[in-house]
Amino acid sequence: MRRGTLSVFGTEVAIQDLLRNATMIVTTIASLAIAPKANHEANRLLWTPIAEVATLFARIFVTIIPV
Repeated sequence: MRRGTLSVFGTEVAIQDLLRNATMIVTTIASLAIAPKANHEANRLLWTPIAEVATLFARIFVTIIPV
């Protein structure tokens, strides 16, 4: 393993990548918690498209596991 990396489920990942991803997740959660609900409604925030894409990616990953 190289310096500045961690092993995550057997995959070498740079610490800066983990920090970047954690920052994006925390920022998203903070935005959802802090911003008034009216702002999300005004932006027409819907979870349906996000759930559809997540399902699509999950199905793709499940089908490539045997390969």
